[in-house]
Amino acid sequence: MDDLAKLLAAFRKCDTLACRLEVGEAIITIIYTPIQAFIISRLGADRGEDVFQNTLSAITRSLPKTRGKSRSEFMGFCYKIARNQIADALRSQYAERADFMDPAIMAEIVEKGSEEEGLSPGDRLDLKYFMGMLRKSRFPCDEILWSYFVTGCAPKEIAEMYDVTYDAALRRISRCLDAVQGLAGET
Repeated sequence: MDDLAKLLAAFRKCDTLACRLEVGEAIITIIYTPIQAFIISRLGADRGEDVFQNTLSAITRSLPKTRGKSRSEFMGFCYKIARNQIADALRSQYAERADFMDPAIMAEIVEKGSEEEGLSPGDRLDLKYFMGMLRKSRFPCDEILWSYFVTGCAPKEIAEMYDVTYDAALRRISRCLDAVQGLAGET
């Protein structure tokens, strides 16, 4: 039986808080480096440190519930928590919208442009409706399409703005256009 398995067995037998803290600290000391390397290798040092701290916290909270009796079972348990934390971090990063332009300023520009071009009140309402729907979409479609069609950004520039590959930028533009067509079909 290796050290980690012995510590896990000792943790289960602890009946005082001081004992659990001491043994728990010894367990965390053993798993610290491999879990940290696992997370940072996937997210980089900047974002990885925050996710690593969250992972250690989750592992510590889960120690009383863990059933792993061997090193491999417990490390698998820890890696599963780490993978879930990494997925949460990536999901939240993807869900965060980069606001390149304040929506109020964008609405003002659209309003001025529609007055100059003589959009009818119905077209103006449709445009406002579509812009609102696009803001609620999964991708930041309003910003992507604005950058592509109004500002004249190339797909390569959009890829750099969103830190994605050129092909991913083209797919996002295509999906946003599909979303607009879908919205137009609903009205």
